[in-house]
Amino acid sequence: MAWKSSVIMQMGRFLLLVILFLPREMTSSVLTVNGKTENYILDTTPGSQASLICAVQNHTREEELLCLAVPPLLSGNDFQTVEEGSNVKLVCNVKANPQAQMMWYKNSSLLDLEKSRHQIQQTSESFQLSITKVEKPDNGTYSCIAKSSLKTESLDFHLIVKDKTVGVPIEPIIAACVVIFLTLCFGLIARRKKIMKLCMKDKDPHSETAL
Repeated sequence: MAWKSSVIMQMGRFLLLVILFLPREMTSSVLTVNGKTENYILDTTPGSQASLICAVQNHTREEELLCLAVPPLLSGNDFQTVEEGSNVKLVCNVKANPQAQMMWYKNSSLLDLEKSRHQIQQTSESFQLSITKVEKPDNGTYSCIAKSSLKTESLDFHLIVKDKTVGVPIEPIIAACVVIFLTLCFGLIARRKKIMKLCMKDKDPHSETAL
């Protein structure tokens, strides 16, 4: 009787496992976005924040989820004025998923990079162009281009290089003024006796006649 009870218990466990696992194996995976199974459209405005919660029901852990966002979003300070000989940095802020291919153009042509003056830095959120010792020919419109599988976007940066301001040398002027002031002071001290005599004569006009 004991072996019969053991067989019955094992059959019960097997039936229980079948009941637990059979629906999962027979039911296909269900994908939901923000709790909805049908096609979901999220209306947003540029610059605002929004959330997409993607969940999989009855998953087999073999699914692969790919999230595709809106076309690349670009932003930045699109107008800069600098003096000739100074350094400038153009920062193009990028939000793109999938990651976009980034390029810099100048006046509608691919920028010819000079190793000695141009430097490009790219992160997951920005694409930067640094120019050292800008010159007059650096004037123009620089375009930040973002190419993705969804769309190609661009943002223009206008760079104006003005003449270098020639400053008046203040330190030499101050030094010259100090020298002149000290010279006058020493001259007055050296001639104080003569000055005092002249002052005394002015006070006593009859002294010269009496002599």
